[in-house]
Amino acid sequence: MHWIWQQNGLSGNLRTTQGENIFIYCPGKPNPTDGPDFTGAKIDIGGLTWYGDVEIHWKADDWFKHGHDIDPNYKGVILHVVFDKENKEVKKPDLPTLCLKPYLNKPLHSFFQTFEAEKKLPCSQKLSFISPAAFEAQIAKAHRLYFEQKSDDILRFYNPELPPSKAWKHLLITALFDGLGIAHNRKPMRRLAAILLKNIHNIDSLARLKAFALTEAEYASYQWKKKGSRPANHPKPRIAQGCEILWHIEHTPFKNWLNTDLQVNFNRCIKSIKAKPAVGQKRAGVLFGTVWLPASYILGNLFGAQKISKAAKQAWLEYRTQLPASVCRPFKNAEIPEFIYRQKLGAVHQLRSFCEARQCHRCEVFKSAISA
Repeated sequence: MHWIWQQNGLSGNLRTTQGENIFIYCPGKPNPTDGPDFTGAKIDIGGLTWYGDVEIHWKADDWFKHGHDIDPNYKGVILHVVFDKENKEVKKPDLPTLCLKPYLNKPLHSFFQTFEAEKKLPCSQKLSFISPAAFEAQIAKAHRLYFEQKSDDILRFYNPELPPSKAWKHLLITALFDGLGIAHNRKPMRRLAAILLKNIHNIDSLARLKAFALTEAEYASYQWKKKGSRPANHPKPRIAQGCEILWHIEHTPFKNWLNTDLQVNFNRCIKSIKAKPAVGQKRAGVLFGTVWLPASYILGNLFGAQKISKAAKQAWLEYRTQLPASVCRPFKNAEIPEFIYRQKLGAVHQLRSFCEARQCHRCEVFKSAISA
């Protein structure tokens, strides 16, 4: 609703719920602080030009529910914009109200009503008037953005106080421990990785590293979670796998990371895991996409090896892997064609950062709905 108002995406002869004509000269500027949603608006209401603020709600009576009637910050509001008045008008006589619902096309009525249902995608009501190209363009956009996000996320593990080569290795190891902890034990796995990296110089064998890790992990403060996850995802096998990955990376000469194909390096790392159960194909695919490729991109940028960073980015754009059913299910329920999201990591970012976050105004699908 904020996006529609800011873009002045309204059609028809606008009228207040009291029947007065409305003409929007300027919708105002978004207000990032406390107070009305938009400030500095210029609006003609009933033949009189008003300058002031605009407040936006789903329902007209939200004005009172949110306490705006007694908040002095809202004294400058000249127009109250709502989606649906529900036969209840704001009781403040000096506050004109604009109901958006009559000025949006019928398919968008369904869109906005579904928007309020937390467990459904806002576009799940068979938006047949939207071309599959809009969904495809959005997943492609989300795929690119997800790579940038994962690179930024992993870069947080970089310690500038260490020599660059060592700092990058520790970054990679921490990110892989984090990936092995998906979905319930990411934080304790990262914490364990930090302890192991701090003590690795005092440990002379992989067997002792595993023993140290398992002993350390027994502290109650780690708060490991087992409920709701398969046995292969329980802490003990993931810790063993993480230790073998750590040992392999720590004892691989740094020049190998710069001079060897990134897929070859990843395969060697995964093959170094002898623990049972091993890292499954699905988890390996996720680690390669969400950890190895962004970390390789960072490696290339840190050491001026543009060939590596370009290869990592291109590999990401082309990469396909099996996605969890929990990611695919909402798209399937929304009747989005499977070929658009299947095996594309961008679907993960789309679900988390756009759909579940209700960031529809940033989505090509929503913009297609508006233009329709």
